[in-house]
Amino acid sequence: MVRRLSGHLILVWVVWIGAASGAWAQGGERPESHPGGVLIVVRDRSGLVTNDSPLFLASNHGGWDPGRADMRLSGRSDLRWQILLPGPIGDPALEFKFTRGSWETVEVAPDLSDIANRTLAAIPAGSVEADKPIVVELEIEHFVDQRSGAPPAGAASAAGAPLRVTGTVRRVQVMGGAGAAAGSARDVIVWLPPGYDEADNAGRRYPVLYMQDGQNVFDFRPPTPGEWGADEAATRLIASGEIEPIIIAAIPNSGANRTLEYLPTDALGVEGQGDAYIDWLVREVVPRVERAFRADPDRRGVGGSSLGGLVALRAAQRYPDIFSRVLAESAAIPLPGDDLNSSIFADLSGWKSRTFLGMGTKEWGDGEAARNQAWVASAEAMADKIRAAEGAGGVSLLIAPDAPHNEQSWAARLPAALEFLYPPHD
Repeated sequence: MVRRLSGHLILVWVVWIGAASGAWAQGGERPESHPGGVLIVVRDRSGLVTNDSPLFLASNHGGWDPGRADMRLSGRSDLRWQILLPGPIGDPALEFKFTRGSWETVEVAPDLSDIANRTLAAIPAGSVEADKPIVVELEIEHFVDQRSGAPPAGAASAAGAPLRVTGTVRRVQVMGGAGAAAGSARDVIVWLPPGYDEADNAGRRYPVLYMQDGQNVFDFRPPTPGEWGADEAATRLIASGEIEPIIIAAIPNSGANRTLEYLPTDALGVEGQGDAYIDWLVREVVPRVERAFRADPDRRGVGGSSLGGLVALRAAQRYPDIFSRVLAESAAIPLPGDDLNSSIFADLSGWKSRTFLGMGTKEWGDGEAARNQAWVASAEAMADKIRAAEGAGGVSLLIAPDAPHNEQSWAARLPAALEFLYPPHD
């Protein structure tokens, strides 16, 4: 957990990391593993951060909540802002951005363009005492609401904002989900292929690919540093005849409870509710989408990346008669203390899905050779287990050299995935 310090300058003997200290990464200590924690100190150059418009740290360890109370930074006597992340933070590597309480006030670059998620550079091993925090000095130049024409803070959330999408999309509201509060709603964004509404296609049914983390499938939505570009990719591939026309249904995650929702087993200090989420997907989402659109029930697919890829694989395992296609990018298969011989994927004897697995050789970035190799090995082992399954519909494994764990990598591999899963004459 993150705890907030009092509003006074705290004097500690520390090692500080500047914003451009990535050169130390080779062979250093990951700040996430430092027992003394990390003290993040921020200088706001925009002049917009005040006690009435405070600064928050939104991160993958906080469910990407942009205004979480215990992620609020406190003021210092030197006119900077700070927050202490008690250590060790643990895995996965910390990714974060600063906001003023909502994604309509997320930080941006000096030219007001979007920025990638921040990460912590490594420090020289042994350069700071175990009980002292590492200090990270950062600066914020601007916030997105400084752009001309940006919606005011407190306007409609990103989930309800207009989408910048190639082609036709429609929203279908569904209720609940394993990571959501009872009675809460979320909009599934449904992309329709070219020609769907034409009279000549009125009797045609289409395969549906159900994608997790729907916030970034078609359009950029903070905190992600990019998008899959599934609308552009599918439009091009359908037009060129490289894939058959398909429907893509993007299901947004639950935000703060994403990890809980997608983990199909207890891990990372979380009681995983992935199986309950999959049951909800099959019971609520699939029927809702297929009542609204002309879907082919014999060619449903399920996909996602990272934990979204993990829960997609689990869905195909638990419901082989529901999902005949699965797309798993950078799937977090080797959970801590886990391997395929003892995990939920130990038995794939009932596997039926045609499966695309994508993985980069630098999922954890530079300086993490062992972790990178473990993730590649897990993808290779998963592919071998699927190939050995008697009823499997085939598997394609794409290992991308030097590709990291981000949307740009998944977007680059998406055409190959769609071509394998939905060939034009299947």
